[in-house]
Amino acid sequence: MNPRYQKVSNLLERFYGSLLLAYPSEFRHEYGAEMAQFFRDDCRRTACRSGLSGLLWQGLRTLADVARSAPGVHMEILRQDLRFAFRMLWNSPAFALTAILALALGIGANSAIFRLVDGIVVMPLPFPEADRLMVVWEKNPKGIDRNSVSPPNFADYRAASKSFSGIAAFYEDSANLIGSGEPEHLLSSMVSPEFFDVVGVSPAIGAGLTAEAGAPKVVLSYGLWQRRFGGDPQIIGRALRIDDKSYAVGGVMPAGFHFGSADVAVWMPMPFDPARFSRQARFLSTVARLRPGVSPAQARAELDAIAAGLAGSYPASNRGWGVTLLPLKEQVVGEIRRSLFVLLGAVGFVLLIACANVANLLLARSARRQGEIAIRTALGASGVRIVRQMLTESVLLALIGGGVGWALSWAALEMLKALAPAAVPRLDEVSVNGWAIAFTFAVALLTGVVSGLAPAWRISRPDLNAGLKEGMANRRSFGGHWLRGALIVSEVALSLLLLLGAGLLIRSFLHLQRLDPGFDPDGALTLTLDMPASRYASDVQRAAFVQHAIERVRALPGVASAGMISTLPLTGGEGFNRFGFTVEGSEDGAAGDHRFYARWISPGYLGSMAIPLIQGRDFTDRDRQGSSPAVIVDAALARRYFPNQNPVGRFLRLSYAKTAPREIIGVAGEVRLVSLDREPAPQIYVPVLQEPRIQTMSLVVRNSADAAATAETIRGELRAIDRDLPIYDVQPLAGRVAQSLAPRRFSMLLMSLLAALAMILAAVGVYGVISYMVGERLHEIGIRVALGARPVEILLLVVKQGMQHALLGIAGGLLVALLLVRVLAGLLYGVSPMDRWTFGAAAVLTAGVALMACLIPAFRAARADPIDALRFRWTPE
Repeated sequence: MNPRYQKVSNLLERFYGSLLLAYPSEFRHEYGAEMAQFFRDDCRRTACRSGLSGLLWQGLRTLADVARSAPGVHMEILRQDLRFAFRMLWNSPAFALTAILALALGIGANSAIFRLVDGIVVMPLPFPEADRLMVVWEKNPKGIDRNSVSPPNFADYRAASKSFSGIAAFYEDSANLIGSGEPEHLLSSMVSPEFFDVVGVSPAIGAGLTAEAGAPKVVLSYGLWQRRFGGDPQIIGRALRIDDKSYAVGGVMPAGFHFGSADVAVWMPMPFDPARFSRQARFLSTVARLRPGVSPAQARAELDAIAAGLAGSYPASNRGWGVTLLPLKEQVVGEIRRSLFVLLGAVGFVLLIACANVANLLLARSARRQGEIAIRTALGASGVRIVRQMLTESVLLALIGGGVGWALSWAALEMLKALAPAAVPRLDEVSVNGWAIAFTFAVALLTGVVSGLAPAWRISRPDLNAGLKEGMANRRSFGGHWLRGALIVSEVALSLLLLLGAGLLIRSFLHLQRLDPGFDPDGALTLTLDMPASRYASDVQRAAFVQHAIERVRALPGVASAGMISTLPLTGGEGFNRFGFTVEGSEDGAAGDHRFYARWISPGYLGSMAIPLIQGRDFTDRDRQGSSPAVIVDAALARRYFPNQNPVGRFLRLSYAKTAPREIIGVAGEVRLVSLDREPAPQIYVPVLQEPRIQTMSLVVRNSADAAATAETIRGELRAIDRDLPIYDVQPLAGRVAQSLAPRRFSMLLMSLLAALAMILAAVGVYGVISYMVGERLHEIGIRVALGARPVEILLLVVKQGMQHALLGIAGGLLVALLLVRVLAGLLYGVSPMDRWTFGAAAVLTAGVALMACLIPAFRAARADPIDALRFRWTPE
């Protein structure tokens, strides 16, 4: 052969040797030498026949041949492995069902929580280029970073800023839809003209809030359009009466659209005239869209410069104020992100426990297959081939478990949606998508590899001499007691971590439940009503309605007392109706230095809520317009601003009204206003008959009769006064307290369910391993009994062996908990993350569950007949 051709031929042979690596190792072992020799001979013939060009063409043809045939060889071997794996699982139904169920529970829980995290936290908001949407807040000198914006400040930000393609303002308010059936209270959103352009979503039908001659336009939500108007396609232009004003329907938003509260049913044009408002009247929420190429940091710097200019121009209202700029997504999901990721970590622990369980099952099962593997190895099967067969079986188990888990995740997700409080954002956006399916498949695949790797590694290194014998002693050492013990230790440690987290959340929840909210929720009914401004425009009209309504309700049978308040406790709204005050005759403060929450109440409210009156007197019908201005302060305000003094008889000047100083006539007990986990804040009660400025009031009725029947009777009495009066949000006061605890109850229930699942899996794992070890040692136990060992000694021997692993797991879990438990600090109230009682209870409960799992096989061993045990030849199932 030409030397040059020989050199090319040698290169092609080395190239072909590399290509053979694409085939499975057992295929190369059996056919590789023959294929290499055939290629070598073919290269020589080609060189002699076609020269250099023929050799090059031979290399290309061979490359294509290998690329076409190697995957087929792999698939054929995979089909063989799968057929064999199916036969092995079919012949061991108890093992297969146990492993599949454990994996299905772990994978299903992970899939359900991942879909929550993906839908709420990961997926972009359903707006065009949602990553460019930002929320603008003002930052006050007291350190509150998310304060509403005043209309004049908003107008200045909008005019001076160049970083945004648009800035819009909105605020949510109540609206009353009158006519077309029963009066209905709606949550409305008052928006500036550019709102829908900034958000980037147009009405599904209609033109929106276009400014045209005639009645002003409103935009309906898809839900209101369907529910109230039956999805009438001719709705555009239809006249509606909202708060006794006439509006024309300008559009209907797409299904699923909401911005701000999910309950907004109608968008209305904001009567926007910045000159009408003070710069201290901060009530607007603001959304802005970044211009292309502008970063949030650049926009933030520009807004800071504008805020600094406003502080210089208007020091009375803007000195010390700044700007907070947040991505809209951070605003929507920021508060729940930590809870969801904690839950995702918790279900990850459950999956690891399930993997350890299945690995232990595979290890126990591998002992029975030692002879089979030894024979296969003696016949030429490589270690890689054995490992691949074992991994095929474990991955097949995991994929079947993943399929069952995917079905379980549907039910779990529906349960989560039913249990989730209304405060969970974007819950309606959680759905099945490609990422969720890919995640479930990837978790199943990874679970199969993780749970099968250790057993496959152990079984691929058999002792042929031992494996081909049938002695029990040889089987006993197979599978590695230390490895099974290590898996049990890890299961116990992980289940202890979950139990500890659940215990801390339960203690925190119980602590909140035991807190005194400052009122008695039992036996009280609440409802809310709106007084339309068109019919109740004057103070006289509003005061007359409040007094008349309370008198009629008090006269009903079974009603012990009734009263009204502007905002009920535990309904959120931090910063809402919060003002400043000064103490007349005091030298230590100017207006605005002292802050308080204002609540307008009627006579009888304190008694209806069972709020104690500590000093002074309650409001009466004589505290009305024209009488001496009076207020009642709560104990939190009295303690902070009148320490060691009697505040009754002192005078306060309230910042929101330029009226005469108001006399403190009483001190009421402190009430938790915003939520149970927030300490009581200073509060001042203003008599609503004296200052009837509030359109929306909540009625509290303490009654001894049936709540549902009383509610209907009260509705009838109020409708007798005004048949078009919207009455809504009717529920017991105890229900409002329960609603305030709903987010914490949700986290507690989920963590408790995961902890219970983890403990069950861990107990099954401990039981399985101890049963396996008892089976191994049954012959030894028979000898011990024959030599005089008592049943209690056998019992203690087995329990000791199992509890050693459990106690090691408990110790390891407690050490890891000391590092990880601080993650829960933000979810706890009144309980330290290092609470020793919870640590102790979790350790004792885990030890108790492990002990019960050990006792069942221990009692079986203690009752063993020595004659049967000495004859027994162990064959694990």
